[in-house]
Amino acid sequence: MFMCQCKYAQEIVHECGLLGAKPIEFSIEENHKLALANGCLLKDATQYCGLVKKLIYLTITRPNLVYAMHILSQFMQGAIEVHMDAARRVFFAIKKEQLNLEFF
Repeated sequence: MFMCQCKYAQEIVHECGLLGAKPIEFSIEENHKLALANGCLLKDATQYCGLVKKLIYLTITRPNLVYAMHILSQFMQGAIEVHMDAARRVFFAIKKEQLNLEFF
């Protein structure tokens, strides 16, 4: 059995408006300190929650995203802009994977 979520990954990158973004290698920064970040809560936390939920579903076929999703899901109740930026960074890493898959 072969399971691939390439189309799903591409759709959520497109939904976020990040198709033109520069791809990156790693989904979360080393020594990220997201738990210590300060700032105002997001005005619309439902967008952050929606992104994280979509990414959690994507971890079924992409185990390299599990650690990043473990960290980001901790902030579902009190997300700030730094957390949203970290979630967007995961999408940049997904885009990098998509580019690598297209060459095969």
